Amino acid sequence: MWAFVGQLNQFDLTVEDTAEIGIRLANGVIGSIYLDFNRRPFSHKLEIIGTEGTICWNALQGDLQVYRAAGESWEVFPNRIGFERNELFLSEMCHFIDVIEGKTAQFVAWQMGENIASSAGGKKLSNGWKVCLL
Repeated sequence: MWAFVGQLNQFDLTVEDTAEIGIRLANGVIGSIYLDFNRRPFSHKLEIIGTEGTICWNALQGDLQVYRAAGESWEVFPNRIGFERNELFLSEMCHFIDVIEGKTAQFVAWQMGENIASSAGGKKLSNGWKVCLL
């Protein structure tokens, strides 16, 4: 894993506002993550590229696009009608409260999150900050 991080803007933040991160998973898959608070307008995108196709998601557009190499075509899966982004946060909070109250189990065991944080967070950057991907 490698990372370049920094405060590249004049925001009054106590953390870096920009990060470019490279990762290699245990199975050999490589990936990159780019995060920033600077981009205007904001952009939230996810792109997964493989030998048999590509998956693209854009939060502003709200749809999912899938390219299948075999058919050399894109398929678009639109967001459901009436979808509100806030539903994601409300749903997560309801689940969290249900876990706290013992009504349901966690989606991911805290030990798994701790293992991920310790393996990723074990790398200190030159500025003293730890890289932690959760």
